[in-house]
Amino acid sequence: MRRGPTRVRSARQSPSERFTRLMTARSPVDWNVEARVGKTSSNCGMEGIGERGASKQGAGQPGTREDTMTVGAIRDRESPTWTIIEYLQRKGSATIKELEDLLGVTTTAVRQHLSSLLAEGYVARSRVHSGVGRPHHVYTITEKAHELFACHCDDLALTLLEEVFALEGPERTQLLLGRVGSRLAQRYADTVRSTALQQRVEELAAALYRNGVLTDVVAGDDDTFILKTYNCPYHELAQEHRDICDMDKDMMRQVLGSNVNLSTCMMDGHTGCSFIISPRVEPAGQEES
Repeated sequence: MRRGPTRVRSARQSPSERFTRLMTARSPVDWNVEARVGKTSSNCGMEGIGERGASKQGAGQPGTREDTMTVGAIRDRESPTWTIIEYLQRKGSATIKELEDLLGVTTTAVRQHLSSLLAEGYVARSRVHSGVGRPHHVYTITEKAHELFACHCDDLALTLLEEVFALEGPERTQLLLGRVGSRLAQRYADTVRSTALQQRVEELAAALYRNGVLTDVVAGDDDTFILKTYNCPYHELAQEHRDICDMDKDMMRQVLGSNVNLSTCMMDGHTGCSFIISPRVEPAGQEES
């Protein structure tokens, strides 16, 4: 007797399993600027600056802006346009003079880059009155530019986390986030190999930066270091559930083997998050009687 093809049924994943898979598959370790800017993936990504108009109208077609930034320009993290966007993301705002010093170019060159960014909607300009001098313009990045640093799987992750919370309760949700953080820590562990704390923090910061998270490391007081991040991979998710911030902090603690505290957070309106990292002090052994 002839039999038809055998159907293989895949196991249906629970919301917890789907959330874990999503968060670990689209973690900061997996994201990079090239994956989000200039091409679109099924879960996370957006078109590059200037790509929307080109894809819809085509090069050389009526309505195409010849001075629009190319996709290649924004993909290159050494390009002036990306340098401006990254600087504004870190600092919040800048004047033309500050951007001149940053790029090492003339005022005219800075204005040309800013004109392209303004035309594309990635930068906004406002007039500021300070002191008795003439008012001057400052430049900030727009929400559209913030999207360059975000993952567009946030909505799905948020929905899955809400389902987990509703179906399994807050305690199980905390357990789930702890497991996700541990899994992410395992991925970062291979990139942090030094024994000295400063080098370990710098290695972690470098791994984050390579994958699209803007970072700085500065020395603090009493053998502490401050790891600053200027964009949140889980921005929308963290706005609804601040437990995500604790997950990120615990992940760093596991990777670095040190104490990690979150002192400032962009969810509270700061320009970035500051993680205070200090050597872990082992509890003193009990004295022999």
